[in-house]
Amino acid sequence: MLEADQNNPGQQGSGSPSGRLLTQDKFLPLSMRGFGDAWNAYLHGMTWFENKLYCGTFRANFCFLRVRKIGRPTWKRWPINCPDGSPLETLDCRAQIWQFNPLTAEWKNVYRAPIVKGKHGKDIAREVAYRGMVTFQGKSDSKPVLYATPFCTTQSPGPQFLRSEDGENFETCSEAGLGYEGINSFRALVIFKGKMYTSPIGMTGNIVNASRYPIVFESEDPASGDWRMVSTPGFGDPNNAVVFNLQVLGDYLYAGTMNVVTGFQIWKTDAEGPAPYRWTKVIDFGAYRGKFNEGIAAMAAFKGALYVGASIQDGGYDRINNIGPAGGEVIRIFPDDSWELVMGTSRLTPDGLKTPLSDLSAGFDSIFNGYIWRMAVHDDHLYVGTLNWAKYLHYVNQDLWPDHVKKMVLEWGLDGIIEKHGGFDIWGTGDGKKFSPVTLSGFDNAYNCGVRQLVSTPLGLCVGTVNPFGPDILREDCEGEEYEPNPRGGTEVWLGAQEHPKVLRDRPLQGVLPGQPTDFRAYRLQKLPPDAGNGVKQDAVPEELDPSRFEFTKAQLEKRASVIDLREMLSERFAEAAGLFDLKAACTEHLPKDGPTLVMGNNPAIPLFVGGTFVAAHAVYTLDAITDLRNEPGWMMTPVKYFELAERMQSMIPLFDKLGYFPGSDSNTQRLLEMGKAVLCYPEEKPSRPPYRMHPFSSRFIKIAHSAGVPITPVAFLGTHESHLLVEHENKNILVNKRRRLRTDYVIEFLPPIDVASELNGKSSDEAFQKIADDVRSKIEAVIEREAEKRPLITVAQHLQQRSISVSKAEDEG
Repeated sequence: MLEADQNNPGQQGSGSPSGRLLTQDKFLPLSMRGFGDAWNAYLHGMTWFENKLYCGTFRANFCFLRVRKIGRPTWKRWPINCPDGSPLETLDCRAQIWQFNPLTAEWKNVYRAPIVKGKHGKDIAREVAYRGMVTFQGKSDSKPVLYATPFCTTQSPGPQFLRSEDGENFETCSEAGLGYEGINSFRALVIFKGKMYTSPIGMTGNIVNASRYPIVFESEDPASGDWRMVSTPGFGDPNNAVVFNLQVLGDYLYAGTMNVVTGFQIWKTDAEGPAPYRWTKVIDFGAYRGKFNEGIAAMAAFKGALYVGASIQDGGYDRINNIGPAGGEVIRIFPDDSWELVMGTSRLTPDGLKTPLSDLSAGFDSIFNGYIWRMAVHDDHLYVGTLNWAKYLHYVNQDLWPDHVKKMVLEWGLDGIIEKHGGFDIWGTGDGKKFSPVTLSGFDNAYNCGVRQLVSTPLGLCVGTVNPFGPDILREDCEGEEYEPNPRGGTEVWLGAQEHPKVLRDRPLQGVLPGQPTDFRAYRLQKLPPDAGNGVKQDAVPEELDPSRFEFTKAQLEKRASVIDLREMLSERFAEAAGLFDLKAACTEHLPKDGPTLVMGNNPAIPLFVGGTFVAAHAVYTLDAITDLRNEPGWMMTPVKYFELAERMQSMIPLFDKLGYFPGSDSNTQRLLEMGKAVLCYPEEKPSRPPYRMHPFSSRFIKIAHSAGVPITPVAFLGTHESHLLVEHENKNILVNKRRRLRTDYVIEFLPPIDVASELNGKSSDEAFQKIADDVRSKIEAVIEREAEKRPLITVAQHLQQRSISVSKAEDEG
């Protein structure tokens, strides 16, 4: 597994001495059809130990899925021939560990889970999968040994760590669930500063990807079963359902969470001092993609940065929480906690517009790549493997699909989608930005729907697949239930190397059905052409667009007004500021109750999630106040570049419509004012920084008001810089209170209207317009200064900012 890549000797791989990216033609299979037993559906764990490859399996996945109580797929036809009843009682579900000897090219089943009495009194497999595998020497170990973490059902006595000194004899070395009730499995398994770290998963009631204990556990002596908690539950956020992944970068251990409400979080610690350790939040709100980035399934350290793969659970379409479908993303984090979007959906963030460095949209340009499931570094390249759900389209109930999925399938054709997109992807990069596809077809097997393991070894890059389409598969040309053996069903193991050992050519391939080729070379594929790709381009924009497409007539604006529904959007449960402040509007008599006005305010942009997308909190709350006071929607003057972004990210369009955002050209604004509307604008044109200080106001907005002959209504927004203590340091915005938002009062104070024509007094020079802009800014600043005397947190924010300036000055002088 990924964690083993970082902790085993030789795991950066010496199998490709040339340092070139491995291409599809450099991969050969080591095993087919689940090592000859196609009930082995997942290659759940993988590691390199004492010059051999070890693989842990998860069996009969589809059969467990069929009896799942929560989140069971609504398939009309079941893909494989599962016996009736619980697989624990009708199948041999005992998890297996397989060993590959590279000197002989032979596989050996070295361990099989025992049968035990379940909690219901019946005989069951103690474990159904082995997920985590790592080499580690703890306090009680005389040498580095192999450790493995199990996956159990809710009927099992509970997961116990396995330990092996020789790779063939295994013993348990922990209490079931480390002594805690309700733990079914453990996810990540990493080594950091001479200690082992893991996180539990599993709850009663068959709830997947959640835990009673969303906590990081630590042990310096796992052989003795001695473990302790080193983080607070969910890092203090009850919406963090589980610590989904762990990884090491430099002197820090990083943890990624699963959060279906506001999106994943990334935390880090130096693991020093008393437990629980001090953890610092690095990323929040799913990197500002919100719930469309529920969790982190993959992490890897590469060239001084941490790369994380974000996804939606259940293959990229969380039906329980009605999230998706959407492709996964790749984000990279630097040691200073700054981050970049490498592959994914362009969007607005508190740090401005984020666009993918790779020019690849979510899912590597394919909605079918629902997970970024595994990452590994091999021979100075980063490899990323996906889960691809295209093959599932043969079985799902199409009547339940979202309209945009139905439209996509209608346009492309079901068979055409599977032919083009079926099978997982593997992409590789040498610089962390420019990616090339290694395979786009699951190594020419659409049933290979996922990359569950990527491990760098001295042999080369080993790939363990997810392939639950066996042993017998439903005939695709029948409407009933006719099943036949699937020659490419069951998990597969592949090896990528510039040169393969001769012994692979001399031994028959293990696991194939009678009559199928047993020569490794029979499965060699062609290298993908240079222009290969998924060709979906979810966020592509036509090259030639009408430049007037964002200019709306009055009739079009009236039509847009009919869909504005700000209150509906603000009632979303994940509005991050809810409960943290008292929101009120002051001096409301200054806002004209009817007729046109241009409302101009300060811009203390703080993130708020509305409709699954980041917007500025102060803007939507001010729009809400205007709507309430005037009994008609207010409008938000929005830079045109954001509507250009919405053309690429279609989910933003209905959000903009409901919030009353419009492309803020001079002519659109003038038309709305002529229609008697209240239009909100921010003449700073970028967030107010540092706290409660403003950038100069642009005179452009004064000119618009003068041309339309309407008054200006200044408005001051206070509170966001108190609930979020921001400091501007070296051109970066640093949120001081990352762990907890502070409670304060949010106040929207309207100032007396300004008659532009009277203020100009017949003058129309640029200097005269700018003087009015400066005067509006001064009036808003005066309100802020007055309020600062009543609000201690404003003083704190300004004091922190002054200290930051002093530190920067001292560093420059020193």
